[in-house]
Amino acid sequence: MNKYTYTRRKFLKTLGFTAASIAVPWPINSSSLVSGREKQPPNVILIVADDMGYGDVGCYGNQHIKTPNLDALAKKGARFTDFHSNGPLCTPTRAALLTGCYQQRVGLHIIPKDQRYAMAKAMSLEEITFAEALKSVGYSTALVGKWHLGDRPAFLPPRQGFDEYFGIPYSHDMHPWRKSFPPLPLMRGEEIVELNPDLDHLTQYCTEEAVKFISKNKDRPFLLYMPHPMPHQPVHVSERFAKRFSKEQLAAIKGEDKKSRKFLYSATIEEIDWSVGEIIKAVRALGIEESTFVAFTSDNGPAIGSAGPLRGKKRELWEGGHRVPFIAYWQEKIRPGVVIDEIAMSMDLFPTMAAMGRAPLPRKKIDGVNLLPLLCEGDKLSERTVFWRSKGKKAARKGPWKLLMQPTKKKRPTSIGLYHLNNDLSEQHNLAEIYPEKLKSLQLEFAAWEKYVDAGRAQKDEW
Repeated sequence: MNKYTYTRRKFLKTLGFTAASIAVPWPINSSSLVSGREKQPPNVILIVADDMGYGDVGCYGNQHIKTPNLDALAKKGARFTDFHSNGPLCTPTRAALLTGCYQQRVGLHIIPKDQRYAMAKAMSLEEITFAEALKSVGYSTALVGKWHLGDRPAFLPPRQGFDEYFGIPYSHDMHPWRKSFPPLPLMRGEEIVELNPDLDHLTQYCTEEAVKFISKNKDRPFLLYMPHPMPHQPVHVSERFAKRFSKEQLAAIKGEDKKSRKFLYSATIEEIDWSVGEIIKAVRALGIEESTFVAFTSDNGPAIGSAGPLRGKKRELWEGGHRVPFIAYWQEKIRPGVVIDEIAMSMDLFPTMAAMGRAPLPRKKIDGVNLLPLLCEGDKLSERTVFWRSKGKKAARKGPWKLLMQPTKKKRPTSIGLYHLNNDLSEQHNLAEIYPEKLKSLQLEFAAWEKYVDAGRAQKDEW
């Protein structure tokens, strides 16, 4: 068997099930689905912005960027105030999101130094994604947007559980900055449909593809994973959302130059909000709103956007680097207008979606937790300590307490901070000397976690 082939038998074996032992809990043929829609599990739509900050959305306090669709979604659903990406960078967070595990266990916290961009290293086909789990119980699955978990054909979304794929395999800023890097491909499945696509209209193209997929699968359960390429730098936006700017401003843009395009950032956020509105509009028009779960978040903190009241940005382990917006809506299931202050992370979404779809979890331990009881019943999560590690920076969070350990210049000791986030959300007051026992406790927990995730890890270079 080809080493890249991922068969159903292999998948079921990894899950710890046999083909005969999985009972699909809803009818397969479309006619029975239509007549008994309440018996089937919900559709799942997960929308992820790229580098959007905690403070870039109206319902999170932004008074300058207009996000009426996201604000309406939060009003009708749940808004988290303490939701976190698993890392302050793109690929590590996506690895955790897709697998429900800390990315250190998946291996995608590593970047070979000579393959910084078009990585030969990718998410192993031995990992089970949430797409594969839902597909195993009959879901139709699609990824529309940016992948960034391995650009070689053997590791693209169709090999990782997605029936359909439309988008770009990595960030759109990579080609201009490396002379040896190939032109950016726009892909459908494993085929290149265009080189160097019109990035100004990429959000529009992805939205159209997403709506087509939803319409085509309205009579059966589907998973739509929509990781937007924007507002990652250099930001791009269609004419409709750029029209507020003067001709002089638009003329001053120099190709892919990041600095000259920064002023378009707010318009890019507003176009993503428009895209969310188009998705919701399609769901309503098809009469499947009641049976569709919709979630929106970001892969990490902002590079040029707003972290709101938080300190830090993308690439950092201050709160601004990993605390991100998270909004969830499921008509009649999630309480409308609820604000949730519980700590949650990207890796929690796999077990949450698996529970919705009644899909089996992999035999391999999942680090995330099911958020459905919290979302739908208001149950509290069990207290847990969560962890981050990125490029030598380390952090742990338990309740309101946060440990932050950061490397400093050569020959100087690591900077160690302890913060009480309920009283100091902006992380301005280091309490390490005042609460040495709390500091020591979190350091011991971090050391134990690090030993756990590093078990069997061969390489040390990290994101």
